Amino acid sequence: MPRWTTLLGAAIALLASTAARADSLVVADDPQGIYGGAPVDACGWPSAVFVGGCTGSLVHPKMVVLAAHCVAYGSPTEVAFGENFSSPARTVPLDGCLAHPQWGQGMPGDGQHDIAICELAEPVVDVPIVPIAMGCETEMLDTGVPATLVGFGEADDGLGMGPKREVATEIQQVGTDAIWVGDGVHSACYGDSGGPAYVMLPDGSWRVFGATSGASMLGDCPQTGVWTLIHPYVPWIEQMSGLDVTPCHDATGEWNPTAECTSFPMQPGAGGSDWAQGCAGEASGPSASCGPAFDEGSADTGESTGTIDESSSSDDGGDESTSDGGSATTTGDEGDLDTSGDEQGTETGSATAPATDPGADSGCSCGSDRGHGAGWMLLLPALFAAARRRQ
Repeated sequence: MPRWTTLLGAAIALLASTAARADSLVVADDPQGIYGGAPVDACGWPSAVFVGGCTGSLVHPKMVVLAAHCVAYGSPTEVAFGENFSSPARTVPLDGCLAHPQWGQGMPGDGQHDIAICELAEPVVDVPIVPIAMGCETEMLDTGVPATLVGFGEADDGLGMGPKREVATEIQQVGTDAIWVGDGVHSACYGDSGGPAYVMLPDGSWRVFGATSGASMLGDCPQTGVWTLIHPYVPWIEQMSGLDVTPCHDATGEWNPTAECTSFPMQPGAGGSDWAQGCAGEASGPSASCGPAFDEGSADTGESTGTIDESSSSDDGGDESTSDGGSATTTGDEGDLDTSGDEQGTETGSATAPATDPGADSGCSCGSDRGHGAGWMLLLPALFAAARRRQ
């Protein structure tokens, strides 16, 4: 039996046998989560959502991106919108989730392939979406560039896990498909896994560029953490879903604006609206971040509306190879995901960490023989917190 399976079973058994004394399992003076920040205002960062013990990013009306280790051991059933997952503004059921088939084949702490997608059962069309950074927009991801991290994890403010929090920090170093963000005061940890890292473009609009992979191997969390870069995996995301998640670019990052390449949030963290109106706020005009804005007379206005196809080979772009054929299959007419299949990709490319890797020793979501150990361990505080709330 794989080591991670044994450890996971032991953890679940421990939780079940100690539910009556769950308070003793949650160490109040050892806070975890978004450090050095504060709870968001009402309607702040509305596209940052809560999914099955983790945080995720709504990147399309029917698509949430999060970390692979958040869904590898069980598929969440719904996504929660709002400022606190214990009292969400709304919940939307999920058709299913899919982890990248090559996750777990990299080295611990490198963030490699730690990415997953969840498809909503119904589109959310009124919440302003911060799009994925693509093409020339990714060139600004460099050391010292300001970034904002958002998540629902526990924190150092005494409020426990549940509130959505934000913290301003900066990028430390950039790898091939992972990026290191934060420091010993401003960072993320348990419950923030899968959550977004945002950057503001020169035109004042925002982009999401990373999904939290991890910040610690069960150690103290306020330190530089690793985020999986999203843009190298857009080809895989779009191939599996049939959805156009990059309305201003094609899957390879080439500028190819559609009619949807407009109205991006200018102040997504400001709040001030309400959920009855979808948290609408100030929006940009047609984007011209990497080329001329959409021209209704010449640009392609179509958007693929296909459903998630798990039986085809995966191609996450960049230096990544294709999968050698996963066996997971769709289970419904709307592209429901079934993560019970055995999806083992063949990896020929690799994530390249910076020469000086601040996260190599303090790691992230992998710690077993296949790199999965710390991934599920990051979810344990969420399980304990949930048990505590039931008491």
